[in-house]
Amino acid sequence: MNEASTGRFALAQAVAPYYYANPKVAAVAVTGSVARGYADRFSDLDLAVYWSLAPTDQERRAIIERARGRHVQLLASYGDEACWSNSYKVDGFAVDVQHMDVKATRRILADVLERADPSLSKQRHLATLLSALPLADSSAVLTAWQSRAQVYPSELSVAMLRAHLRFLPAWEQEQLAERNELLAIGAAVVAGLVEETIFRGYVMTTLGRMGYGLMVQVLLSGLFFALVHFYAFAAPLSVLLVQGLTFVLGVALAITYAIGKRSLTPVNISHALIDVIIEPWLLLGFFQ
Repeated sequence: MNEASTGRFALAQAVAPYYYANPKVAAVAVTGSVARGYADRFSDLDLAVYWSLAPTDQERRAIIERARGRHVQLLASYGDEACWSNSYKVDGFAVDVQHMDVKATRRILADVLERADPSLSKQRHLATLLSALPLADSSAVLTAWQSRAQVYPSELSVAMLRAHLRFLPAWEQEQLAERNELLAIGAAVVAGLVEETIFRGYVMTTLGRMGYGLMVQVLLSGLFFALVHFYAFAAPLSVLLVQGLTFVLGVALAITYAIGKRSLTPVNISHALIDVIIEPWLLLGFFQ
């Protein structure tokens, strides 16, 4: 934990008793950058408070007053997640507090871990739980949730990919280029340059200098390319199919490199086009 995190964690330890003095509070934890240990001078202090019964605005405000908080902002519950938030300042530090109902948290865990719910709001709750540092957890409810959330079901992995693995169609990439928003296209080009320099330029050249023939160079280049692009995200059959296609792609690029008199230009262009246009749709096809 760095210096900024340590200072904010000490503040959390000073503020937490005002929360768990309320008998309706089941657990209090530090979250966000402080919990992860990489806060900086711009970071807020993030707290998560879990209630057995929903807090009233008066209860939330009274706790802040006892903690000598200033510039208070209270936000009401949003959606159906029984979640409230507020922010205030203590000793010049911004404090952001997320209040969660215990029953709602249990329901979210069940939705995500048992029913593979891929909604991002629920995934954020799960991420918050996993990184939280408990300050008060008398009934060990937070510890039990964290232990349960450690296991990420394979069904959830597939559901997340099906819901969120979306790529821009070609016309949108043309639109990005015309608007000079070249980050996505530039990433594909850079990936092609770097990977082809390594797997074709370096690997095949080194193998040739070691006395290996062209066939071995091509096959090993394709094999190394496939191993680096290992996608362990789904059922074994899907993983094998993707790895097999990646190996074939690596071999094809190696052959292109050899036919092109070991010039990186053809394989760089081919790799970039594959990354931008073809590969996303091939990958997504395994999860439709």
